[in-house]
Amino acid sequence: PQELTVPSADGKAEIHGWVLKPANFEEGRLCPAVLDIHGGPECCYPYDWWFEFQYLAARGMAVVWCDPRGSISYGTAFQEGAWGEEAYSDLMTFLDAAVGLGFIDPERCGVTGGSYGGYMTNRIIGSTDRFAAAVTQRSLCNRATSYGTGDMGSLFEGPFRSAYRSLLERMRGRTTTLKTIDSINTPTLILHATDDYRCSFEQGEQMFIALKDRRPEVPVRFAAFPGENHGLTREGNMYAQRGHLKEMADWFHRFLNGKEEA
Repeated sequence: PQELTVPSADGKAEIHGWVLKPANFEEGRLCPAVLDIHGGPECCYPYDWWFEFQYLAARGMAVVWCDPRGSISYGTAFQEGAWGEEAYSDLMTFLDAAVGLGFIDPERCGVTGGSYGGYMTNRIIGSTDRFAAAVTQRSLCNRATSYGTGDMGSLFEGPFRSAYRSLLERMRGRTTTLKTIDSINTPTLILHATDDYRCSFEQGEQMFIALKDRRPEVPVRFAAFPGENHGLTREGNMYAQRGHLKEMADWFHRFLNGKEEA
């Protein structure tokens, strides 16, 4: 992968990440790409080998990944802004830089992520039409209804913050991505495990029903994985991991390459 460090749009940070070319890369030919967003948001991408990225590359897609604000390992100040505009802006800015390398087709970009990355995927497609396809994994679409239903309890809010006060802020603010459901035009695949206690299964159900109800003309698919949990893609049953990865890759292959037979 090619390593990149990009100044943030507001000039307050540097966004670090990588771009992986597809296995069938040909010089002078534009290729589709997938922006992959990590969870947490208190996580970060290491310089490591990720099978998911390699599989997407093997299927003919470039992969773009970075650490937007909210990510750990860049200092406490960098961790501010995960749920605000900063992280969204950082992701778009980094993708712009990746496209600027000259081999990614800006009209054939997809976006995906799991957990917080799934939340950001929902938020992104409710804010822009630049993506040709989206795959939201084990995601949050309504942080208000996730109050009291997940396995993190009030710890998610920090030791000096009221979980209920945060709930009220969520209901007033933009942390519920269902508020932008009418703005979604992106073909969306929803992948969720039935026994996910971090991002409850009802979050995937809400996203699916809202899209079917409010945006029936937009292609949407909901794939559920019985008996699996939040760690499906890392320690789930092998048949479930394989099915999850194939669902995602087929969806991108179809909408980024026009391969309807997928």
